[in-house]
Amino acid sequence: MRSQDFPPHMSFSGMKYLFDEKDGVIDEVRAQDRRAFFLDYDGTLTPIVRDPHKAFLSPEHRRIIASLLGNENNLVCVISGRAIEQLEAFIGLKGLILAGNHGMEIAGPDISYVNDVAIRTKPRLREIAEMLKKKLSDFEGVLVEDKGLTVSVHYRMLPVKRHDSLKESFYREMEKFLASNTVIVTRGNRVFEVRPNVIWHKGSAVKWILGSLSGRHCKVRPFPIYMGDDETDEDAFNELKGLGLTILVSPRKRASEACYFIRSVEETYQFLECFAH
Repeated sequence: MRSQDFPPHMSFSGMKYLFDEKDGVIDEVRAQDRRAFFLDYDGTLTPIVRDPHKAFLSPEHRRIIASLLGNENNLVCVISGRAIEQLEAFIGLKGLILAGNHGMEIAGPDISYVNDVAIRTKPRLREIAEMLKKKLSDFEGVLVEDKGLTVSVHYRMLPVKRHDSLKESFYREMEKFLASNTVIVTRGNRVFEVRPNVIWHKGSAVKWILGSLSGRHCKVRPFPIYMGDDETDEDAFNELKGLGLTILVSPRKRASEACYFIRSVEETYQFLECFAH
């Protein structure tokens, strides 16, 4: 697929709705010798749920991903803020490339990566996780998750009226750690993410995976298709600008670097099924 086949960066209001041009886009993607699907998990492959420990795939959605994997022209990578072990438990399929902790760890058939800085920061992240579990214990519904290479503070189950108070408490407790410059904080959909202070994100992971696949596993560089719903996916949209197909999954208007948009998880699977067996 030629980069000029897709529009340049536009705001959501200017982006094209994928299903308005479905046939043309599908024909162009099918024409590729090899395709690499990069799929965010929460909000893209499964709906956002209040309890992040219950974000399991439905049997029908698992069937579609398995069928996508079954097409020898497809490579499939799930790229998420979750840890690889959790993705494995939720998805339960072999043959996937899994990029966990926003791409700081990558594992799949004949492919493996762990970010060196993230490994060195693990003891500090463990300390932060234990501290936050204690200091934020008064906020009922807040879940502090130690994912090894990152720490997540989920507050989807916290009443909205307490969000400002949580934010104040969180940053107050994190102040000394942020001052040390060993970690940074990013935000997602009702979640704080504590990460190692390293320039590595989903876009970096996509670039590394494509580079690793080219030559060793593929005679030609696979054409990338990236689908994601969160702010953390914007780095990947940026990385693939002019190189592939990028799709924002969002029911609400927001600015994005993606080429196209769709409105729901169900539309994700409607699109993916076009490239299965």
